[in-house]
Amino acid sequence: FVKGAPDSFRKTFVYNNLLFTTAGLVLERATKQSWETFVSENIFAPVGMNETGFFEPDFSKDFAQPYLLEERLPYKDYSIIGPAGSIVSNVEDLSKWIMVHLNHGMTESEKSLLSREQMNSMYQPYIQVSDGVDYGLAWFVEKFGDATLISHPGSADGYRAYVSFIPEKNIGIVAIGNQHATSYPDKVARAAYTHLLGSSFKANDLPNTEETSGVSVSTSNFAPAHALTNPATVEKSFWNCSYGEMVISKENDQNFLMYGPNKWMLVPNPTYGFVFEVLAYGQKMTVPLIYSGDGQSFVLPMEPTSDFIPFVAR
Repeated sequence: FVKGAPDSFRKTFVYNNLLFTTAGLVLERATKQSWETFVSENIFAPVGMNETGFFEPDFSKDFAQPYLLEERLPYKDYSIIGPAGSIVSNVEDLSKWIMVHLNHGMTESEKSLLSREQMNSMYQPYIQVSDGVDYGLAWFVEKFGDATLISHPGSADGYRAYVSFIPEKNIGIVAIGNQHATSYPDKVARAAYTHLLGSSFKANDLPNTEETSGVSVSTSNFAPAHALTNPATVEKSFWNCSYGEMVISKENDQNFLMYGPNKWMLVPNPTYGFVFEVLAYGQKMTVPLIYSGDGQSFVLPMEPTSDFIPFVAR
């Protein structure tokens, strides 16, 4: 459970992969099938997405390798949150998926996946994301000239995809890349729309890759000035029931935070105690970490608009 700001329920947008995973679990309970089987039989097969499947550790097909700049990244298994990010596809198959949306729920073989009304319900704005950008049912919605752009970007370690379409113009663009934490597929697609249709976007929601974002917070239960000095062990494990384990280590008098395969240097900060930089969404984000006075816990934000999440020493 990620607690948001006070009175923010259904008022503040926070993207959460856990809810996509939950939707997949609900589907499995309702259909008595695995999410992968249901999606394969009811979407991939009728749409003709023959080269689309799900990531497996021994996946042997020829596909793009993941990179961080020039560094080859290891494959990451997303099966535990499959509905949120385990699909493996290509531009051709994703274009077939876009055609279903442009054809109001009909496949190329004239099979109806959903009714026109059901399809349109996905594109209705339900909550504001930012100025000029709203969120429907798993689609971002924004104005493009006199039309509406429907889109959704997605990222995994070493990969980025941008899937989009403009119903009124009967046009869609899919752009994908094998680079970590980049927004260039988004920019390429949006530039192509501008070139093809001669319109401009009302909202410039693409981040500047040189910008650094910070998070401000007010808390009374933690001591921002506390330093991680002389820990009992070189590494200390901290735990949160939703997010799992984080480890704080000390190497040559420098503190580091480790989460899964990720490792960030903790830099002393007069306001928060520590901050570290994360490359995400095509930009550098500065994340604060506030360590408790007794050294047995710390808090940090796992989402820019959520409360700080506590991690307790194990």
